[in-house]
Amino acid sequence: MPEENPGQKVHKANGEYHEAINEVMQNDVPVDAKCKIAAIANEIFARMEQINIMLKEHYTLDEE
Repeated sequence: MPEENPGQKVHKANGEYHEAINEVMQNDVPVDAKCKIAAIANEIFARMEQINIMLKEHYTLDEE
């Protein structure tokens, strides 16, 4: 298996972060905290998508 390129590493980390946030939201976190986390996470996910678009110009992001 070839080594991941830097773009793939970032793409993978973004996916893992998204999964982790979903786990937090499904646990016993108070609703007010979930609302704050969701608002911040939405901003982060939007930035991550922008980064992925930029990375696609330089790297193959899908596993080969």
